[in-house]
Amino acid sequence: MTLSPAPQSPSPLADDRPEPRRGLRSVTQALRARPWTVAVAASILIVLFLLPISERNGLDLLLSNIYLASFVAIAGFGQMLVVSTGRGAIDLSIPFTITLCVYVATIVQDGGDQNIPASIGLTILVGLLVGAVNGFAVVVLRVPAMVATLAVGFIAQSIVQIVSSTGGHAGSSPAVAVAARGDVLGIPIFVIIAVVVGAVIAVLVFRTGFGLRLVGTGQNDSSALLAGLRPGAVRWTAFILSGGLAATAAILLGGYSGGASLGVGESFLISTIAAVVLGGTLMSGGSPSVAGTLAGALLLTLLVTLTNTLQVSTGTRSLIEGLVILTALGIGAQKRR
Repeated sequence: MTLSPAPQSPSPLADDRPEPRRGLRSVTQALRARPWTVAVAASILIVLFLLPISERNGLDLLLSNIYLASFVAIAGFGQMLVVSTGRGAIDLSIPFTITLCVYVATIVQDGGDQNIPASIGLTILVGLLVGAVNGFAVVVLRVPAMVATLAVGFIAQSIVQIVSSTGGHAGSSPAVAVAARGDVLGIPIFVIIAVVVGAVIAVLVFRTGFGLRLVGTGQNDSSALLAGLRPGAVRWTAFILSGGLAATAAILLGGYSGGASLGVGESFLISTIAAVVLGGTLMSGGSPSVAGTLAGALLLTLLVTLTNTLQVSTGTRSLIEGLVILTALGIGAQKRR
């Protein structure tokens, strides 16, 4: 005779348990997977706030800010690569590299179009060289990244001051100026260039072996070594790419400004770091976000537009930007835990 198990009545405790907040949990998981959505949402709110008080229409307002954000984004991609290698790595030489490269590009162009290939090649070579020196100081000499890149930046700035004191600067070529200021069907050419550069960086980070090594190095050096990776080589490569991207931004920045000046790259010190942080890339490394860097650059540019529209003082604007960056850093720290 086979006895069937007696039916079990549900536990009264089970009936009293509340249903989990699946909606809130899904939103939280989505934000962790795509941290750039926060920057996008904040940008939309700022645009909606600016529309009634701005003299421009919505499309013009958005395109002008996307255009200005593209300069920050291209240089920010390099900062993102360096930060993603972990160990507190950060490239403080970017603004000095940009200034030096603007001088190199405009001097070689000499206001004409005939030397554009030579100016592009030499300018990018200079940027790569600065990045290589940064990588050598950090990887081989084991100097902390902040100290090494700041020292290399000061050397670059000294070279710029020597060049500027001898009168060695000329105007940008007309063709580069068109690339920096022109548009195709209403879309700025430079925005198209920034999107293409972002797509290339995204493929490099998420679809190549270098990208896997970059993430592995940033998450844990010891684990990366045990996995057969070479963290030093990855970190050095990231600095080199950062220099090359800074040079790319400098070429078009020279076309936009029409020439070189001592302070042309000054604003890129904070803006590239802010774009990376606001876009969700963890400062502790191992979590790059290309889309987030684009969104962070746009949010930062919109914040500047907002404070300028409201006629906020420079000190108050810097305070607001600092608070926003600290908030983003705090969110990133919670995510890391």
